[in-house]
Amino acid sequence: MNSPNLMAASAVQRTKRVKLLIYGNLLPLHEPLRLAEELAMLDCLSNGRLISGFARGIPREYQVHNVALSESRARFEEAYDIITRAWTEDIFSYEGKFWSYRDVALWPRPVQRPYPEIWMPVVGSKESIAFAARHNIRITPGLSPGGLQDDIIRFYTKCLTANGHAITPDHLSLGVSVYVADSKAQAVKECGPYLLYFNRTLFSHGNFTETSIQRQFGYSTDASLDYVRPENRRAGEHAREEFRNTTMDAIERLAERLPWGLAPGSRRTHHRAGRPHRRQQRTDRLHARRVGGLTPSPAKGQYQAACLVSIFCAISVSAICTAFNAAPFLRLSATHQNDSPCGTVGSLRIRLTYTASSPAHSSGVA
Repeated sequence: MNSPNLMAASAVQRTKRVKLLIYGNLLPLHEPLRLAEELAMLDCLSNGRLISGFARGIPREYQVHNVALSESRARFEEAYDIITRAWTEDIFSYEGKFWSYRDVALWPRPVQRPYPEIWMPVVGSKESIAFAARHNIRITPGLSPGGLQDDIIRFYTKCLTANGHAITPDHLSLGVSVYVADSKAQAVKECGPYLLYFNRTLFSHGNFTETSIQRQFGYSTDASLDYVRPENRRAGEHAREEFRNTTMDAIERLAERLPWGLAPGSRRTHHRAGRPHRRQQRTDRLHARRVGGLTPSPAKGQYQAACLVSIFCAISVSAICTAFNAAPFLRLSATHQNDSPCGTVGSLRIRLTYTASSPAHSSGVA
């Protein structure tokens, strides 16, 4: 998605209570004061429902914008400082290596004080983990569950403690790929080709993911993975062939340990790689009705479930809302956030929580 902020502005008009996580804007590649203005306005338009995701991006995006990979981290940290100061200070000036401003007085400021919650996706670099911990920022650790994710969380916990913070469940956003169908086999048949397309084409084209190559261009350092246990170093290298050489057989094996098909207790579903809208609507409805755990609440006699939509392509927000409103007994209401990382320009995450007085009749939609 090329412009997640525009998508969020559209979603604001079609929702009332759902929080909007933009995951995320690439700070090194965009003018930070403009981002601060746009995000502050989105928080005002949504009456404080914005969650702002800040990411560095992937090498391909630096090539497109003609920005040196070696400047990535310094640009990110400088932009972060500018944005948060613009959100909190009456008037400020800034003289940096990449951007300079004089007598900035941002208006309007975000509704949320001191500013909207900030999230960061962390693929594995030590420096990103340390930065997030230093600023007490929630992270999405790693691309998938496993030993590397465990190491990221362990090191993040250590860094939080060193900066006077204690880790809580709210510090982590764990991503899980979910696809709902009548069976595991059907889920693989329907979703597998789009995962292949994402891995082989969208994520791989013109991109290099190997940490060893990224070091050569200054995007990462020799110390970036020194906290990772030896048995998890290969996962931390993010070899391109593991994405480009994905096969349906490999996806079938992977699906055995993923919540694809009917997987009780799963709470997230991804819209990936150009999957047809009608098929996405169908899995959304199945998620709400069969997997979402519509469990009764004794205190209120209500049924509750939670689900997350991750948008990786240009699907209209109105269509997304239609898909969720199609479940006749559900209503959009308050929200929590839990998501997977994304390093591309353009991911809009919408978290939805459903409540209903009875699964037998409609209680309205937000």
